[in-house]
Amino acid sequence: MDSETDLLPLSALRHYLFCPRQCALIHVEQLWFENQFTAEGRVMHERVIGRDVWIGDRFGSNTAIG
Repeated sequence: MDSETDLLPLSALRHYLFCPRQCALIHVEQLWFENQFTAEGRVMHERVIGRDVWIGDRFGSNTAIG
């Protein structure tokens, strides 16, 4: 591997094994749609890490919440 950009996040592999389309939407297109379960997980993570913005930091400006 030549650089850090050649690295594959483990979450991408997990998403791909579950659904290749989901993997592409999240890791290639950088789209994320929050639902009840991801919202609950985000809230739990925010409590643990003590940050107000979690999804936006992780997925950037293309984050969709709804």
